[in-house]
Amino acid sequence: MLPGPDVTVACPACGAFANVPTLRSGNTFGTRVWTDGKHLSPMLPEIPPVVECGSCHAVYFLAAARRVNDREAPAVCEPTEHRYYDAIASGLALNHKEEFLLRLYAWWKSNDRVRFGLREAEADNGTIGTIRRDNMTALIGLLGPDDQADQVMRAELLRQLGRFDETFIVINGVTEAELAPAVQTITASCEARDSYVQEIRAIPKRTILL
Repeated sequence: MLPGPDVTVACPACGAFANVPTLRSGNTFGTRVWTDGKHLSPMLPEIPPVVECGSCHAVYFLAAARRVNDREAPAVCEPTEHRYYDAIASGLALNHKEEFLLRLYAWWKSNDRVRFGLREAEADNGTIGTIRRDNMTALIGLLGPDDQADQVMRAELLRQLGRFDETFIVINGVTEAELAPAVQTITASCEARDSYVQEIRAIPKRTILL
């Protein structure tokens, strides 16, 4: 991994500065991939498209933030699950793509409890559990009807919602060879009536020049 220069942005709400790290190159060695589509690559860290201001705590899209000359500033931080839901409810998304990104990253954040070892999945309980399920249902409605990768995500959302019979119908229609590891993992988890996010094994590694 070869770091690039930080980019400084100003919060659209209050103007506070934050630094966004960049990369010149990286690779996918050591990458872990889960059934919800989230990748974690130690040598290719991702900066989420949505961040939270460390000063006023506004949530904003990095693409909408004004770039400024290099300044001393804290690094950008990702919103919590709750703050993602607040951003969705506030109408931050102005189009289909932005709504999809907000809901996708909120879903990923909700799965981090299990992803990082807390299988109790507290998010399934109480008000936050209801909001989580509503977000997942809305995310299903944002997926395309024909794209095979979208169908894998649709099946995974259905599985995590406990709608196992529907999951089988959707996942059985996915035939692309490169999606086979995800299909196999989702199918096995569905057969076990397991609604938790699962890690997918045997992901190919590659070097990426940015």
